[in-house]
Amino acid sequence: MISMHQKKYEQAEKYFSEATRLNKKHPQILYNYACLKSLRGKSEDAIKYLDLAFYNGFTNIQHALNDPDLINIKDEPEWAILVQRYFRMP
Repeated sequence: MISMHQKKYEQAEKYFSEATRLNKKHPQILYNYACLKSLRGKSEDAIKYLDLAFYNGFTNIQHALNDPDLINIKDEPEWAILVQRYFRMP
């Protein structure tokens, strides 16, 4: 996480790649990986990991809705689909 907040995205990418390999269903790891992917402009990957995070139990939708790390994907149609699918929100 420190690497991500220091904008050391390449280092953070290695960390989250290994973390998700070891913990394929950990919702917080998946959510943070989605944030990293969004910050790196990899919208498709960000949506994929956010979907996995929600599916595996990430429930803090208010955090996700207000998280500036996800700003790059909030205009994507898939964002609205995920929010509606998991949280029944408009």
